[in-house]
Amino acid sequence: MDGSSGYGIEDKKLLYTRNSGKTWDVEVPDGISEQDHLIEADFQNPSLGFAYFMTGKGQILITHPIQDGGGFPTGWETALLPTSEAWEASSDITVHSNANYFDASYALLTSSPALGQMAKTLYKTTDRGKSWVRVGDITDKISGYPTGISFRVSQEGWITATYHGQESFPLFRTQDGGETWNVQQVDIPDEFKDGYANTLPPVFDMENNNHGLFIAEFVKDENKAYVLYESHDSGDSWVPIPYRLKDVQAPPVFHFNGLIEGRAISTDGKTIYTMDTYNKEDWRPIHSSMDLEGAAQFFLRSDGYGWVLINGHTMITQDGGKTWSEPE
Repeated sequence: MDGSSGYGIEDKKLLYTRNSGKTWDVEVPDGISEQDHLIEADFQNPSLGFAYFMTGKGQILITHPIQDGGGFPTGWETALLPTSEAWEASSDITVHSNANYFDASYALLTSSPALGQMAKTLYKTTDRGKSWVRVGDITDKISGYPTGISFRVSQEGWITATYHGQESFPLFRTQDGGETWNVQQVDIPDEFKDGYANTLPPVFDMENNNHGLFIAEFVKDENKAYVLYESHDSGDSWVPIPYRLKDVQAPPVFHFNGLIEGRAISTDGKTIYTMDTYNKEDWRPIHSSMDLEGAAQFFLRSDGYGWVLINGHTMITQDGGKTWSEPE
């Protein structure tokens, strides 16, 4: 969501709210029929992102909102993804995308992990989603199960993954637009060197794209902790930030807004944690008057406004998470 507007997913339908989640309407984009079912939707905000639909013939349609010169929505633009593999027509596929309005955008398709083998294909658009081309099959280049994809610039990006028996840290980098991928070496904190890690895709500063962050989830001896990695050299090297969080709900509840503001909720739902990376501050606790255990989505701005999706309902806060109420 952005302010009072935003998208959601339910029962393979795309939903839209104009009142901070109090009510939702089914959104059927231009070029999409009511028989097509939604696979995935990935939006940075209500005007930037893609929704992926599967047709009855096993084709994948990618659609995105378009605007006029003043930034007002004028409809949707829909294109056909040029799939060619039989598994890409399955209802069990997963889509990870990287939407960039001013640069190339990418879509990563993965199959279900049958017998431990997950197929992966990569697609790209350079005309803001009007048309897509197949970059290639990257199954053998990316080990583990992907958690996401992100690109700093059109040719340089990352795919992150979960641990699946591989020896390497699951951070894969391309510098030629997805044609080749290499494992990127990073320092692992001493307390986790005998454990394993799951990673989430890096996010880079929109105004200064040499600064980036990504989250690693380390697991060792049934203990789990989230470690934030930071780069100031365009992702060439990554340094773990010393501040640690344990006993918090997993991403996307645990997240960073704009690379500056860290947000998390404890596993018991009683405490919210916030931090500011630019000021090098440690995590600060906030007591919540509402039990936030089992949250599905969470967002909190620096001015105190935020929302949480919990038990199928959206709740709003105006005071940094101390108190919560239904949207007015």
